[in-house]
Amino acid sequence: MNASEKIKIFLVDDDNMFVDSLKHTLSGKRTEVKSFSTGEECIENLFELPHIVVLDYALNNSLNGVQVLNQIKQVSPETQVIMLSGIDNTDIMKDTMKYGAYDFIEKGESAIFKVKKEINAMCDEIESDNEEDKEDNKMLWINAGIILLLVIAFILTHIK
Repeated sequence: MNASEKIKIFLVDDDNMFVDSLKHTLSGKRTEVKSFSTGEECIENLFELPHIVVLDYALNNSLNGVQVLNQIKQVSPETQVIMLSGIDNTDIMKDTMKYGAYDFIEKGESAIFKVKKEINAMCDEIESDNEEDKEDNKMLWINAGIILLLVIAFILTHIK
């Protein structure tokens, strides 16, 4: 991810009002947010390799959240998935975590606040990792340059 590239976030939920509120809350300078009302639509767009997916467990007329989570992890294992559920059920939470969800948030009054807080932390982590990668690449090029100069110096000193 380069400096001008935004962090891609997919929202997958069939509750349009919730998705619109969440999309408005999460959209910003560093994020690109897309929403889908079915798991199938999300899966069809995984070629975009989102960094984060916020996924409802119970999707009407669609695959359930765990089925979509499995597909996401097969196509893009690095994508972090936050599962949402309006059902307070520890078995659902355990299931989603077992299949690779990053976090599980119960829908309720504070769900949007919790999702925003989690997404901000994840974006900070993604940007930090990208900065570390840039620094590692810079050091790799410096080391390659030094090795190249040493090879050239060696060749020049051993030519008769």
